[in-house]
Order: sequence, then C-alpha cells, then structure tokens
Amino acid sequence: MNVSYGKWTNHKTLILDDQLKEFLPETMLLTEDNFWRLMDRHQQVIVKPNMGRFGNGLLKIKTIDTGLYEFRSNMLKTIIHGRMETYKAVNSNLISRKNIVQQAIDLAKINDFPFDLRIMVQRKKKVASWVVTGKAAKVACEGYFITNIAQKVMIVQDALDNSNIENINPNELIKRIEAITQLTAARLSSIYPGHRIFGLDIGIDKSGEIWIFEANYAPSLAIFRLLGDKKTLRKIKRFKRH
Repeated sequence: MNVSYGKWTNHKTLILDDQLKEFLPETMLLTEDNFWRLMDRHQQVIVKPNMGRFGNGLLKIKTIDTGLYEFRSNMLKTIIHGRMETYKAVNSNLISRKNIVQQAIDLAKINDFPFDLRIMVQRKKKVASWVVTGKAAKVACEGYFITNIAQKVMIVQDALDNSNIENINPNELIKRIEAITQLTAARLSSIYPGHRIFGLDIGIDKSGEIWIFEANYAPSLAIFRLLGDKKTLRKIKRFKRH
C-alpha cells in the first residue's frame, strides 16, 4: 500500500478503538442530511475533501442565529440566509467528489490566533513500536481558521505556555498527546501494514481537551524546517532511513 485510503477510512478505523474514539470529532460522509445533522448538533462544522492535502478545499460553516449562517473559505467570510442557500454555497465550493463533514472545534489560541499541533510518529524497519520523533505548534494567520497557512511555527512547550488553555500542566498534556498519537499510529498500521510514518494533526481546545483531526500518510518536513530544530530533523530522517 503506497497511498492513503483517505480521511473517511482513517476515521472509521480509529473510531473502532475504545481508547481513541473520545478524541475524535464527530465525522460523517458529506450529504445534505449529514451536514444539517451535525450543524444542528454542534452549531459549526468543517467540510473537507476526503483526499485533500495542505488544507485545500476546507470550508467552515457556523450558526449565528436561526436561519443565519457564517460561511468561510480561506479568507472569505460571508453571511448567508437560509438552509437552502447555505448548503448551495457548500456544494458550489467543493473541490472533490467525496467529502467529509466534521464537528468543528474551537481551538486554543495564542494572542487571539488559533493554533494546533503537528506530531510526527515513526517506527523503524521490522520494529512494531511507534515513537514520537517531532512536535511543532502551528499558529494560524490573521483571518484564517486553519493553520496550514501559519504565521508562526513554535516549540510545543512554548505554545502551551503562551496559550489561553485553562488550568494547564504543559508537561502532563504533552505526555498525553504523545501517548494518544502513538496509539493512533499503531491503530492505523492495521490498514497500512508496513507503513512507518504518520504526521498527525492534533487540536487542543481552551479546556485542554485533545482532538485528533487528521492523519497525514506522507507528511512534509517543512514545518520542522521552519521550526529550525536541526536535532528533530535529523531524528526524523534517521528513522526514515532505518
């Protein structure tokens, strides 16, 4: 297997794990019925292409009032009246035939900008155990709701120390994130046997709850180059070789 099965298959695999399902935002294949089911339940959702990368094609829709919705795509933000017109806007902005709709999470912030984490998890050849080899925080640019276009890449400890997360113990939170991501990689290896690297996108809300957003099958190292952490880059590359 040398390509990803996509976000929907990954989600269906992870949701079967009793230790992981609490960390997964509610997710469904996109249909009009499923879209409104999640909107009515959570008041805001993210729509993603099943096979998309780099944040391409992401949409965010939020209920403002009865029959009034905020529609966001990249930096575009508009207010739409009515359910019919709202879903029409969603449908006209899709870039893929197969999409998912997901409960949107209000991310923790640094100076009022949302951030999330990229966690690199790897294993060596003929070794079953997974190791966290890199961690970085991505802070969204002004006007964006996603961090793929980041204004800053930070060391995770520094990001947590400067965030609005309530009653935080950064060391304990990092330990939990590492354990969750190692378990996530192990679970995904059941559908990707032989695969040895995942880049996991992890969200944290202001209450300190951890959310698994996405598993990247072929993660870029660009984030870690921007971080300027040569030791981490060497470790990631060493695991890829061995």
